[in-house]
Amino acid sequence: MLEDCLGKAMASAMRRGNGVKLLLLLLATMLSGCVSVGRPTDGVDLAILNGTVVDGTGAPARRADILIRGDEIVFVGRADRARLQSARIVDAAGRYVVPGFIDNHAHGNPLLDQNFENFLRQGVTTVVLGQDGVSPQDVGDRDAEHGIPGPATLAQWMQAVDAHGVEVNVAALSGHGTNRMLAGGRTEAPLTPQQRAAAAEILRGDLAAGAFGLSSGLEYVPGRYASTEELAELAEIVGAVDGVVMSHMRSEDDDRIAGAIAELIEQGRHARVNISHIKIVFGRSADQAEAVLRQIREARAAGIRISADVYPYLAGYGDMTLVYPSWAKRRDQWEAAVRDRRPELEAALIASVNRRNGPGAILIGSGPYAGKTLEQVARELNRPFVEVLIDVFGFGGPGAAHRMMAAEVQDRFIADPDISISTDGGPWINHPRSWGTYPTVLGYYVRDRHLITMEAAIRKMTSLPASVLGLRDRGVIAVGRKADLVVFDPTTIRSNATWENARQAPTGIDAVIVNGAVALSQGQVSATRHGHVLRRPEANR
Repeated sequence: MLEDCLGKAMASAMRRGNGVKLLLLLLATMLSGCVSVGRPTDGVDLAILNGTVVDGTGAPARRADILIRGDEIVFVGRADRARLQSARIVDAAGRYVVPGFIDNHAHGNPLLDQNFENFLRQGVTTVVLGQDGVSPQDVGDRDAEHGIPGPATLAQWMQAVDAHGVEVNVAALSGHGTNRMLAGGRTEAPLTPQQRAAAAEILRGDLAAGAFGLSSGLEYVPGRYASTEELAELAEIVGAVDGVVMSHMRSEDDDRIAGAIAELIEQGRHARVNISHIKIVFGRSADQAEAVLRQIREARAAGIRISADVYPYLAGYGDMTLVYPSWAKRRDQWEAAVRDRRPELEAALIASVNRRNGPGAILIGSGPYAGKTLEQVARELNRPFVEVLIDVFGFGGPGAAHRMMAAEVQDRFIADPDISISTDGGPWINHPRSWGTYPTVLGYYVRDRHLITMEAAIRKMTSLPASVLGLRDRGVIAVGRKADLVVFDPTTIRSNATWENARQAPTGIDAVIVNGAVALSQGQVSATRHGHVLRRPEANR
């Protein structure tokens, strides 16, 4: 049998070309269908049979069975059916079996939000929380205004989530903005040496507890007041443990993005760095995307370990502070501007909204006007949209989708082999990405448009984000890896989430396995939460 397989593999390689690398690749691929890989089938808990395996590495799809014992993959190959009587069987005939999707930019808090089904139903088995400079235990204004407390430290939050349970695996980042505020940096003044030392100590504690790195939100308060020197100092701490700095950069605007990336590259001299939800606001041409990718490639060539993630939509999501001028971002600044500088504030808001494609391009996602554009609300109330922003919404306003990206630009980022896929979604974020990111890539960009291959897309959702985060035991289907898996129909998978109704489950996902347990089967979510809190391997326990 082995000799026959070797002969077939070598003959195929000779037909396709004489390169040694090609021969080795074909041998590895074809032999995987001839030789059983892994331990015997005895004591198997779960067997996924007859599927087409896309293993997450970018290698070609192949037919194989996957056997699972506990939370670990123990066999990949052709399984002996006669020895699987005690195992739960998932028949994956006509389906693809792939590693669980790893979402490196997600939002939510298992202790506060009802559940994480929105992630699970689209095939996500691991989410990374603590984004945009806000640590996971920082409940923020969204929940603090309702009197909801949070654990005092990230270590305590991890312990609480362990006890509470969660539908998917959770990894955490330490939030730069949270740490800055805890250290006393609540104003636009630079941190004092004592405050910088305090923020650094909080970061060290979070990393010791298991955080995978640091997140920053440099477009927001208080991150926008951080100096390059402050950020470099923190990056050095992250780099000392081989963590990653994930940054919502200082700007994503077409005329400022190069400078924002350059600032992150400076941090990359000390640690691995990742551009969160890469986009070009107001970008119009693929040439602009190429310029950004060239800047990233040149940094890599110079030894900077820089990566990025992207979501497959042309609208971002955030509250109305995104359209505020820089001098009115904080509540006290806003209230002073409304009182003392209203004509100037109105002019700035009108200019900002119009640059963002006008009030018709801002779709309200929360509150009493959810589902309507700012233009529609203004018409309904018979008031100028600027008065709606100031007098009806007030400071912050509702969350909204801001339609401000071009397809030609984002297509280039989605297709790039070195940019991973993320959602930037959450249980409470009323944006289609919260429910439909991965099915959109697989159904629209892979099957319908052929923008990328299935193997390339799966790699961008699994092993690539795992390598960015520093996860060593997930993201690839192989013996010894954790059993996080997705079974889906490539002919029917699609997102059903719309701008009008984002909270709709996708079609085409048959099963999701989290840590060896079937967490989703034929649309039904398990009553048991199978996710774990993941900690950086070298962290203190």
